[in-house]
Parts: sequence; structure tokens; C-alpha cells
Amino acid sequence: MILATVAVIFVVALIYYFSRKFSYFKRHGLPYETGYFPLGSTNSWKMMTGSLSFANVVDDIYYKYKDEKCAGYYGPLGDPILVVRDWELSKKVLIKDFDHFVDRRPFAIDEKLDPYFSRMMVMMRGEAWKSMRSIMTPVFTSGRLKNMIPTMNKIAGQLIGQTRKLGDSPVHTKKLFKDFAMEVIMATGFGVEVNSWDDDNHIVKKMVDKLMGYDGNPLFILKFLFLFSFPKLGSFLGIKVSDAKAEKFFVDIIEQTMKQRKGEGASEQKNDLIDILLKAMEDSKNSQEGHSNSSSVLAQMSDEEKELVVVSQGLLMFFAGFDTISTTLALTFHFLATNPDLQEKLLAEVRKVMNDNGGDLTYDCLNKLHYTDAFINEAMRCYNFVGALERVCVKPYYIPEYGFYVPEGMLVQVPGQTMMQDEEFLANPKLFNPDNYFEGKVAPAMMNLNFGLGPRNCIAMRFAMMQVKLVVAHMVSTFAVLQCEKTPKELIPNPLNASLLPKGDLWVSFQPRK
Repeated sequence: MILATVAVIFVVALIYYFSRKFSYFKRHGLPYETGYFPLGSTNSWKMMTGSLSFANVVDDIYYKYKDEKCAGYYGPLGDPILVVRDWELSKKVLIKDFDHFVDRRPFAIDEKLDPYFSRMMVMMRGEAWKSMRSIMTPVFTSGRLKNMIPTMNKIAGQLIGQTRKLGDSPVHTKKLFKDFAMEVIMATGFGVEVNSWDDDNHIVKKMVDKLMGYDGNPLFILKFLFLFSFPKLGSFLGIKVSDAKAEKFFVDIIEQTMKQRKGEGASEQKNDLIDILLKAMEDSKNSQEGHSNSSSVLAQMSDEEKELVVVSQGLLMFFAGFDTISTTLALTFHFLATNPDLQEKLLAEVRKVMNDNGGDLTYDCLNKLHYTDAFINEAMRCYNFVGALERVCVKPYYIPEYGFYVPEGMLVQVPGQTMMQDEEFLANPKLFNPDNYFEGKVAPAMMNLNFGLGPRNCIAMRFAMMQVKLVVAHMVSTFAVLQCEKTPKELIPNPLNASLLPKGDLWVSFQPRK
């Protein structure tokens, strides 16, 4: 009898608790999408059941509430999420009032289970993030990017050689360009030359595939969605974010490289990621002696903790850059193939810039490729593989139009990519047109929303764009990019693709230019 009474009380308490959670926006007078236990509003249900891409989860809400500055919906278990759809309010969240929205989506990661992922810069909050951002910024200065060009040109030459071997057969561009991105990150990040173009079974490739979910394991995307939606439960169940074997493989490479660099017989500095982070560790000793610098966050750590943090930032290069670069390249080459007239315009620019420089492609040359830059940005604008920009409110923020205070801890989403495809901001948004970036049709702040906006934007944006432009220039000047029988006619997002690529993937063919 007592057990039955306790059970009834428990059930009633649960019903009351979730009823309160799922009525949050109604009680606060905000427009919202009704939520249903346990997965939340309809868009959240669709995402969690694999019928809607993570990148498109807020699209319906954005267009449904077109006359509102913001609207709410419910995530799994009734967590309220605020979608900011007004551009002026979005700029306040991301830039002007950034001090209210410093952090990104929280993950309840067990530091013992995931010691590296939990210490990545993107996971850090507040002052710890600011200090780590300062430490990482020197990796991507103009001087260091310029020094990376010879290495990238060499790898681009290998890419051209590999493409020639493929003949005129359909080419899976994501696969081709992920090999390039892997070679570049290993070389410029860790000073390691892999050169695995002809070996699909190369250990580095196999470990990259495991780490990034390219190995075809359907559990990867399901695990990601689960940890994304139920982070605390995932931590309680001991679910690790990344593949343990692949993670250890790259951790060992980073640690061995660090050990070699610190050794007495170490060669001259390579000014790559490892050198920058080792210097930060050394500088932290000065902080301990009373000198103030950006490494102060490291100065408060033990030597073991410092090494964990440094290795974590090395792994971050794979998670944050590898997939984005290869996907951007695959999309760009899709639009090159499907817009041959625009491809010729881009080719003319590349040839002129290279001819004016004796046929070489330098850092300064890349900065002159304005149409190429616009073409790449337009490719990213036309297909959403990034999703909404997310910030967490760290101190109450007042929205006067609704008399509403965004509470501390609430997740706020800015659907930047969706805005870039809205007729309110751009005429004919479905039309691929790089000239949008020259005719004032796109607000300057909206041009690179794929890389974020404000102090917490992508720190490696210039590094990524430099790689993409370099590949486009080399490849287009060598090959005509053509449609093939596998080139998709329409880009329909595949919710179960680890890289959020469209259904059918991206395919083109290459024809050597005479």
C-alpha cells in the first residue's frame, strides 16, 4: 500500500514537473511551438527520429514566425530553446551584448571518460575560453598562414596528380578532398607528412574515418544526436564522444611530436600548431613568476593538466577543421560543375592572378581572388551544413518587445544560414549568384555566417578559406569541372550523413584542360 502511494506521488510529481517545463513559453508570453513528451516540439521530434537534418532544425520555426523577433520551442525532455529570427536582435546576441551570451551549448562531459574532448577550446566557458582563444590566435596570423603556403601548394600538386589518375570517371568529391584536408592538417598542424593518396587502407585514413564517423557506422550519428540532446544522461551512462581507438592514435602522434620537439636534439621550429602550444606552455611559467600574458590559464594547471589541454587543442583541429574544409570544397565543386559559365569567369580571374605572378600561387595571390572568394561563400550560403549559431545566456538578458528576461542557462539559437536564404535579405535567394557579394545584396556581416559572428566566431576562418581558395585555383586551372551521371539535380539534406551532405552525396568529373 505504501509503495503504491509512493509510486502515485512520484508519477504525479513527474507529470507536474514536465507540465511546467512544457508550458514555459506560454507562461512567459512568448510565441512558441507546442512541445510533447519526451522529445519536445515537432522539429525536435523530427531531428531525433532521423527525418530532419540537425542543420535545418529551426528552419520551420524561422519561417512560421516571420513577424516575430524571436520564438521558442522545446528540445528533448522539455528544455526551452529560444530562436532569434530578427537580424538586429541577432547582432546584439552575437556581438553588441556578447557578455550575456559568452558560452556555447553545454555538454555534460565526464572529464575522466573524455579527458581530451572536455578540454577543447569549443567546450570551454568564460575566462578559460578567453585565455585559450588568446593562446590559439597566433596559430592563424597572416605571417604563419603565409609560411604554410609552400606546404599547401605541394599537397595541392599531389591532389592534382591523384585526380589525373581518376580519369573521366565520376569522382566522389568529399572523399577526394578529405584526403587533401587530412594531408594539410597533419603537415601544418603537426609537422607530419602522410602522403597516403594511393592507399585507402592507410592507418591514418582509417583512424580519421573512425574519428569523424566516415566509416559507415550508423551508430555514429545516433550517438551524436543522443549526446547532443541528452548530455547528462550520456555522461551518466558513460558514453564516450569519440572513438577511443582513433582518439588514442592521434593523441599518441601529438604526444610523440611534442616529446621530439622538446628534446635536446629537436630540429628548428616549424611554427605549426605544436610549436605554438609548446611556446604557450613555456610562457605559462612566466605567468607563475608574476608576468601577465595570455597563458595565465595554463599557469594555474599542473604539468599533466597542461599537456592534456595542449593535446586537446590538437585534436580540435580535426574535429573543427577537417570536416568543414572537405565539405566546403565538395559543395564548391558541385556548383562549379552545375554553373559552367560562372566557372569560366572564375577561371579567368585565377589565370590572370597567376599569370601576373609568373604562374605561382602565393599568399598575396590568394588575397586577390575576390570572385573566387565570393563563389565559395555563395556555395556555403546555398546549402546549409552548419546549422544555427548557438549561444548560452550567462546572465539575464531583457528583450523589451516581449517584456521577457532570457534566463541564465537558456540556449539561444540564431539561424544565420536560414537568414541567408530568406527573400527578406536577398532577392532570388535560391539562385546561385556569386555577384551577390559585390552588389551590396548581402549585408557584410551576413557574408560569413557559416563561420559564426562576433568574438566567438571560428578562429580558423582565414586558414580554412585559404585552403579552399588554393585548391579551387589549382584544380580549376588544371581541370574543367563537369557534371556526371551521379551529380545530384537537387541538394536534399541527408539527416543521417555524418557531414550533413545531401542525399546521393556530391559527384563531379574532371577533364584536363588543354
